[in-house]
Amino acid sequence: MLVRCLMLLSTSLLLQSPVFGSELNDAVRDDYETHLAELFDYFHRNPELSLVEFETAKRMASELREAGFEVTENVGGTGVMAIMKNGAGPLVMMRADMDGLPVEEKSGLPNASRKQQQSPISGETVYTMHACGHDVHITSLVGTARQMAARRNQWNGTLMLVVQPAEERVLGAKAMRADRIWERFGTPDYALAFHVFSGDVAGTINITEGSPYAGADTVDIIIHGVGAHGAYPHLGKDPIVLGSQIVLALQTLVARELPPREPGVVTVGSFHAGTKHNIISDTAHLQLTVRNTNEETRQLLLNGIKRIAVNMGRAAGLPEDKLPEVYVVKTLWTFSHLI
Repeated sequence: MLVRCLMLLSTSLLLQSPVFGSELNDAVRDDYETHLAELFDYFHRNPELSLVEFETAKRMASELREAGFEVTENVGGTGVMAIMKNGAGPLVMMRADMDGLPVEEKSGLPNASRKQQQSPISGETVYTMHACGHDVHITSLVGTARQMAARRNQWNGTLMLVVQPAEERVLGAKAMRADRIWERFGTPDYALAFHVFSGDVAGTINITEGSPYAGADTVDIIIHGVGAHGAYPHLGKDPIVLGSQIVLALQTLVARELPPREPGVVTVGSFHAGTKHNIISDTAHLQLTVRNTNEETRQLLLNGIKRIAVNMGRAAGLPEDKLPEVYVVKTLWTFSHLI
C-alpha cells in the first residue's frame, strides 16, 4: 500500500514523461525495501503528539536534505519546508502531516509504539500512537522526494514539500500560514496530498470528484446545574440528567431535521461530570464533533445544537444565567472542489 501511495504522488508530476511506467514502479519498490520500510518502522515506533513533533521534524529535515532539497526548519513551530528548484515551470506543493495521537497501541506488532509523552495541552503523560496513518504520509513524502530528485531531467518547475505539525488539533496549518509560508517560499500553482484509509482494499487508490472529505467543527457544551447531596436531589439541578437529555435530543438533528440525502454527523465523544458517588455535580461538559459537506447543513447543525442545549436547560427549570453554553472551539472545513 505504501508503494502505491508513493506512486500516486510521484506520477502526479511525472505524467509528462513517457518513460516513467515500469521503471519508476521498480525504483519505488527497491527504495521501499532498502530504505523506506525501515524509515516507516522508525516513525511508527516513535510517534509524537501535536505541537511537540521535535524528533520527527528533525528526521524529516535530515531525509529531505539528503535527497537534495533546501530545507527550512521550525516553520510555524515544528513544521518543515523543503524546496527543489528545477528551472522554469509551476510551483507544486506536496504536503504531509506528521503528528500522532494520544492512543495506546495494542496491536502486538513488532514495530508497535510503546512510547509515552507529556501532552502539551493537558500536561499528562500519555501513550502515543500513529493511529491515523501520518507515519505513512511522511514516509511517502520522503519516498516521493527521493524519486523526484532522481528524475530531475524528466520534469521542470519547483517542488515544495510541506511537513505539517499538529494536524490532529487543527493548529499546524494555521501556524505555518501565520509564519508567512506563501510569502517566504511562494504560492503554489498546484497542491497535492492524500490520506490513507483502512476501509479500502489494500493496494487501491480512490480519487474523488468534488469534496473528498467532510468539514469538521469541534463543539463544547458546558452544562450548569445546582450541586446537592445525592440523597437530596430535589435540592439541586442535576447537570448529568440534563446532559443525558441533551445527548439524546441531539440525535434528532440528523435523523429528523436533515434531508435524507444530505450527509451529516453529530457525535458526542466525551461526557464528563461529577467527582463522587453521592454528590450531584454542579457542572457537566460535553464534547462533540460535527461533520457536513456544505455551509447550509453546517449552520443547520450548529444552530440546532445551540437551540436544543439552551432550551433543554429552560425545560429543566434553569434560570437564564445558568443555561447551557455552546462553544464552537475548532473549525476545519472547506467546500471548494478539487482542481
